[in-house]
Amino acid sequence: DNLSECDILLGIKEVPINDLIPNKTYFFFSHTIKLQDHNKDLLRAIVNKNITLIDYEVLVDPVENKRLIGFGRYAGIVGGYNAFLTYGLKENLYNLKPAYKCKDINEVYKELEK
Repeated sequence: DNLSECDILLGIKEVPINDLIPNKTYFFFSHTIKLQDHNKDLLRAIVNKNITLIDYEVLVDPVENKRLIGFGRYAGIVGGYNAFLTYGLKENLYNLKPAYKCKDINEVYKELEK
């Protein structure tokens, strides 16, 4: 409930500007490295609040120069899967195992066959 004692705050999505705590270190996808217009205010607030931002998007393997963390194809698959899971629950039509409980992509596909 109170993050003021935390030195480092980890997340995935951008933090709402009003929720940023000054003088902290944040890890998240800020969507600012490519100069995305919709997050200029977020980046400005991070600077103004003396926040250290470590953006997952810029963490790269020093040898291969490849991103270490990224969401791509499988994030989209899980998002689509979760839409089916939610619909089945909401309409009381079927039950699917949550994606994070599936062993691998093959189990996700087997669940979708239901």
